[in-house]
Formats: sequence, C-alpha cells, structure tokens
Amino acid sequence: MKKTIFAAVFAVFACAAFAETSNVALPHVAISGFANRTGDPSFDTPSTTATDSLALTIRLLGSYEIVASESTPPTTTDKDLLAWCETESVDYVLYGSITAPKSGTQTYDLAVFDRAKGKTTIRKTAKGSSIFDVFSCADILTSAVIDAIVGRHVGFGSIAFEVANPEQSEGTATISLDGAKITEGFGQIDRVVEGNHLVSVKWEAAGAKPEEIALVEAAVAEGESATVSVVIPGSKRSEAKRTPRTDRSIAGLQGDKMVLVEGGTFIMGSDTGPANERPAHEVTVASLYMAKTEVTQEEFEKLLGYLPKGLGMVKFAQKKIGSQYPVLLLNRFDAVEYCNKLSIREGYQPAYTVRKGKVTWDRLADGYRLPTEAEWEYAAKGGANHDAFLYPGSDDVTEVAIISKTANGNGYATIASKKPNSLGIFDMGGNVYEWCWDQFKSYSGFNYGNHVIRGGDSLHGIKEARCTARAGEWEGWNIKEWDGNPNRNVGFRLVRSVIKSEE
Repeated sequence: MKKTIFAAVFAVFACAAFAETSNVALPHVAISGFANRTGDPSFDTPSTTATDSLALTIRLLGSYEIVASESTPPTTTDKDLLAWCETESVDYVLYGSITAPKSGTQTYDLAVFDRAKGKTTIRKTAKGSSIFDVFSCADILTSAVIDAIVGRHVGFGSIAFEVANPEQSEGTATISLDGAKITEGFGQIDRVVEGNHLVSVKWEAAGAKPEEIALVEAAVAEGESATVSVVIPGSKRSEAKRTPRTDRSIAGLQGDKMVLVEGGTFIMGSDTGPANERPAHEVTVASLYMAKTEVTQEEFEKLLGYLPKGLGMVKFAQKKIGSQYPVLLLNRFDAVEYCNKLSIREGYQPAYTVRKGKVTWDRLADGYRLPTEAEWEYAAKGGANHDAFLYPGSDDVTEVAIISKTANGNGYATIASKKPNSLGIFDMGGNVYEWCWDQFKSYSGFNYGNHVIRGGDSLHGIKEARCTARAGEWEGWNIKEWDGNPNRNVGFRLVRSVIKSEE
C-alpha cells in the first residue's frame, strides 16, 4: 500500500464548512485502492486516478468518513490489517490491486476489510486486456463493492451546468461537491451517487478574489443528469439576480407572521427513542426566519388560485374546508410552487428550480423555502433557548398539540389553537405533519428513499408529536401513480434564510 495514496485522498476530501453541520460519528474508512502490481509504470497514473474516484464515490454515499494515515499496513493479511486498524482507529479498509498474470491481460481486484469481524468480508474481481480498461474495470468493481456494503443497488447519475451568461467568461470556475474540490470549469460531473448533493461554484475573475456564485443542493437520480444554473458576475442579469429587494412594504408582508430563530448548536435526535432517531448528535444551525404557523388554505388559495385535490383515481381532498385550517398537500411540489411564487411576489430570489420533476435548492437565495430537518427540530426545541421539553413547548402534550387524544374526533384544527413554544411558534407537534427539505435518511446515512415529514398529526398519538420524532413520505410527483396516504395529514411551514444585510 502506498503512503502517497492515503495523503492524496486526504487532500482531496478535506471538508469545507457549511451553514449546517453535524457531528454524528460515522465509520472510518481508509482507502488504498488499486495498487499497480503489473510491473508496468504506465499503469501508475490511471490506478491512482481510479483510486481517487473510488474514494470520492465512497464519500458521496454520506455514510462513511474517509481518513488519512501516515502509516500503512505491512501486508494485506487479515492479521496485519486488524493490527493496523486498531492502531489507527479505522473501521474498514478498501484495498485492491492491478496485476498482470500473463502478457496482455490484467486482473483487477477490490476488497473490504472489516475491523469488527477481523477479516476481509468482500472481494470482487474483474478482467482487462489493456491500460484502457483501468477505468471501466475500476467502475465495475466500485459499483459491486458499494452494492455489497450498502446491501442494495446504488445508482449513479451526473451533474451538468447551465450558464446563463457564458459571454462573461474571463475568469475561472472552481466546482466543489459536498465540500470537496472536484474540477475547474463547467464540464459535466459523471458517476455521482444518487441522492442530494451540495454543489458549490466559486468564480475568480482576473485580479479579483474568488466569489461563491452558486451553492445549490441538487437531487441526483440514477441514469439522469441534475442541472445547476449559474449566473457569472459582471452582467446586469447577475446583479438583478443577487440583489434583494429593499422595499420593506413588499418584503414585509410576512413580517408579522415570521419569527427570527437565532442560530446555534444543539443536540439532535435521541438515544432512547426509535432507531431512526439515534444517535443523539451535535448539529449547528444558521439563523433563519420561521413562520409562526403552518400555511393555511386561505393563504394557499389566494396565492396559487387553487386548493390541492386529487386527479383521476387519486383520492385526495382537503378533509376540512375553512380559511384558517392548514392546507393539506397532495405532494411536496405544491409547497415548492408556493414558496417560489411568494418569493417572487415579495421581491426575494426564489430558492427552488424545478426541471423534469427534480428540484434543486439554491442556498444563496433569500426566498421562502421548506426548513431542513435540523432547522425544524432546532426550532421545535426553542432554538437558542434550548428547551428541554418532550414536545414543542411543553411536557404536557395536551397543551401544545392536536393529536388523536386531543382532537376529540374532530380531526385537525385551525392554526394556533394550542399554546406556542418559547419562540412563539405554533403547532410544531400534532395537527398536520410538515414537509422538510431533506431526504429521509438514518443519522448514519442509510437512505430510506423518501422525504422527511415532521411533527405528527391529529390522526396519530403522542409519540409522533415529540420534538425528535421522525417520519418519511413519498413526494408524489407522478400523481397518476400515487394514491395518497389517508393515514397522514401533511402540510407545510415557511422559512427564509437570514442574508447578510438582515443580520
């Protein structure tokens, strides 16, 4: 195993700081990758590149922490690997090689050593006939090993860039993915693990400091390309895009409906609740504005001109009709549409872009959006007040939540019918579930495949109304194939990021 490979991996994957950070402990993985044992030095560079690609793919799974080490195992025997892992506090080692058993052919292998089991538990092989097969064989082995580790098929897509004003091209674009620098320029990024990824674009014009011009969370689907829109600085279009409205008579329409949630660090999750709430871990959240109440039927219909309802065989309707009842959503995309249209009406930059049924979130935008799951739980626990209540605002669920016990058979209630929490936010427990932005994953990174909803509703009991309770729901874009969920009432609540001029 080559020491330089570990160092290279460490350099590529040094983490950047995000507005929301989590200290949940992830298994530590060391990657030595594809050691060139062919005796032909022309395989050195492609084997190193294939190793870096393997490390990037493992990182993008979001379930492991890539670690570096100044030492290397003396051999790849299970005994030596176990001793090395215990010394270096490494949980897994991914190691492999390229060999040439006979002239003109190569054998590729990739294996996983599991420290807990004290042995190599996964080993995959592939065959090649020339140096041009290095990347195809490495891709095959990477996919096979990842599927074996995760226990299911893991798909790959790509990320492409749409540059609105390519004529403003005198400069350099640096692209980072989930905090790791990937490339320079706006070329397509291939072999991206399916799921949500944070794409950063920094632009450096001649003689100027680098400026982050895009910070977009993009959803990547297997076999598809997610598109990130970029506006290069220096044009009238870019100035209009990035300059928020200062007319408070317009931007202040939601002012009395929002509260400032000062950012801070809190303990997210629980060590005593269900498995999907574990482990309790430290998370840092940036300041934001959050709506005091869920969006009502009146607000939704006034802005969009309709109330969500079913189509064809889809059986869905507002179960109660009234201006102050929270609106029920057929799918998460209704919330995205509402957020963007309200942003435009009030002079803010829309947070979301929708293309071919896929939503990207521009984290530099100041418009309305859904809360992240961490933001939601932080606010439910009183933000910087650090409330110790079991439910949002109280240890007595009857004070703060409309659940099956307190609904008295009348279903969900009008907004703000119970006591608020210490931030003055109502109905974070019970009444209707609320969409969050995130995909529903375990805190260790396993993806359940749907999206987070939080808070419980009037159809469920006290467990679902707890601050730490989690659930997932399909976002339901293709409503002709989605029959709704009569077992849940789901609405949504608005938030806005705090921009520098508002701090």
